[in-house]
Amino acid sequence: MTIKNRQRYQKSKNGNLGLGRGWMILLGVLFLFLFSDRAVDAGPATTIITLHPKAEIRDSNVRLGDIADIRNGDSRLIDKLQNIVIALAPPPGQIRNIDLLYIRMRMKQSDIDLSQVILESPETIEVSRKSVEIDRKMVEQMIYDFLDKKIPWEKSRTHVKLVQISEAVVLPDQPYTYKVIPPNRTNYLGLVPLTIAFDTGGQVKKVGATVKVEVETEAVVVKNPLIRNETITKDNVEVFMMDMADLPSNYISTLNDAIGKRALRAINPKEILRTDLIEFPPLVKRSDVVSIVAESGSLRIVALGEVKETGRSGERVKVMNLDSKKEIFARVVDSKTVQVDF
Repeated sequence: MTIKNRQRYQKSKNGNLGLGRGWMILLGVLFLFLFSDRAVDAGPATTIITLHPKAEIRDSNVRLGDIADIRNGDSRLIDKLQNIVIALAPPPGQIRNIDLLYIRMRMKQSDIDLSQVILESPETIEVSRKSVEIDRKMVEQMIYDFLDKKIPWEKSRTHVKLVQISEAVVLPDQPYTYKVIPPNRTNYLGLVPLTIAFDTGGQVKKVGATVKVEVETEAVVVKNPLIRNETITKDNVEVFMMDMADLPSNYISTLNDAIGKRALRAINPKEILRTDLIEFPPLVKRSDVVSIVAESGSLRIVALGEVKETGRSGERVKVMNLDSKKEIFARVVDSKTVQVDF
């Protein structure tokens, strides 16, 4: 090959190589334009959704607008995208992870053409719910305010202790109301279970609490042992301050209600005196001679009578009039007198 021909061949070869490189660059640009949703300018009509790695929300539902910035494109589409419900929000104070595939599925279920949007996202989004915690002191005050209006006992003798709260109270970060609910039947003595219902816009969270209500009161306690039918004196009993919750319902609270009565059975020291353990001793017994008194207005008639049965103060007993030998019923006044009631 001559030098002139060789020069012509080299120019031709270089020209073909230059043309080949140009086609390669052009094909690369077309590939990026057709198949990439991120490497090229999306254009003014393409909506871009940028999801946040972490998001904190207040509502009970997680919407796309809560966890992403949505920009560009048709305003109606943007509005629709923002209101797509992706998932239920986690309970207040807790976290829920949502992955990108799930978000794509929820968008498709909402009739979103994914080819018209660009999703910029990490693989997982961490969603938490804004919350407010009701601390123990606040719960205590709610309970005390409620009991202050409900407890029937004298305030100066009453003490309330919070025994326990079933769990921490964590609510959504929004206005709430509450209601303290007592048992259906309670005398507000001893351990009292309560329910506190918190309402946040229709969502109700209930927590339990137990309080102990102590009421100081006087109770008569046996000091020295009593035998059956023994009459109670001030040497046999004494008064102690005790918690009403620890006492039987028929306890005796004053010495006047105990002294002069008799024991129905043997009673041990330190035993709380009850109404079913004592009774008034009989004032009259069979064969006692008493005065029978009958009164009507200014007229008063008195006759002697013989008691036919044992009787206590205020009881009606059978009595025989010793003059007429007739039997009548009369009320026991004292050990020497019975009265006929008209």
